[in-house]
Amino acid sequence: MMLLKTEQGFPVGTLCFVDTKMRQTLSQEQTNKLEELAKLTMRLLQLKANHNEIDHTAMLSTETVAINQLSELINER
Repeated sequence: MMLLKTEQGFPVGTLCFVDTKMRQTLSQEQTNKLEELAKLTMRLLQLKANHNEIDHTAMLSTETVAINQLSELINER
């Protein structure tokens, strides 16, 4: 298993794998690959979080424009 941590070092989960046979330890190469996968996983999670934040910001911006337009219509009357 490999700990998944944010860039600030906060743990958010673990990356684990399933094998067809029991092993006592991983080779250095396997450990390195697992670390790479953990980093890639965290990068993908961060990209997803950034995407969601951008979507939320865009949604709020659209709502603000709609509210302003509605306010203008009300004030015209």
